[in-house]
Amino acid sequence: MEGPVTLASDLASVKSFMKWSLKKPELLHQVLDFATEATISYANSMVLAGADVISVADPVASPDLLSPDSFKSELQSRLQKFSSNVDSVTVLHICGNVGPILNYMADCGFEGLSVEEKIGSIKKAKEVLGNRARLVGNISSPFTLLPGPIEKIKEESKKALEEGVDVLAPGCGIAPMTPLSHIKAMVEARNEYYA
Repeated sequence: MEGPVTLASDLASVKSFMKWSLKKPELLHQVLDFATEATISYANSMVLAGADVISVADPVASPDLLSPDSFKSELQSRLQKFSSNVDSVTVLHICGNVGPILNYMADCGFEGLSVEEKIGSIKKAKEVLGNRARLVGNISSPFTLLPGPIEKIKEESKKALEEGVDVLAPGCGIAPMTPLSHIKAMVEARNEYYA
């Protein structure tokens, strides 16, 4: 599901949201608070309907769009409120190189943090997280899973596992034309790694 920060930017428009983050903090707070409550309600409705895991995609929280200081001061508390009020296992995905905010993300209360390949070293990311969250990812959707070949997918998957990724998964949304055989190759690599 879409996260509270991204929903807030959708409701306000990305342009207004970004301006408010710099010039009108009271409007930013209002839309963030509204979006946080709405996403909590939606997530808990999905849990009641049988969802086992709530996976939140919040790309507008990326350091590519907002500074790490803005994440800490404006966004972190909303994400903490979300995770503490949703009655499910939760996973947070933020796009881009989240290295500058990974420590803050780890304090948001999500059981899993999904990262792209842009994070760089999985080992360093694991050191930052400690035991606060599990690392999910980070096989590149556009550069590995979509084009293949299967050997490359398996090689990168095994490398991610070797470096300590907790849940092997695509680093971001799966491109629509990705062959099913490429997704299966990631699963096969996991099975081979743990065989």
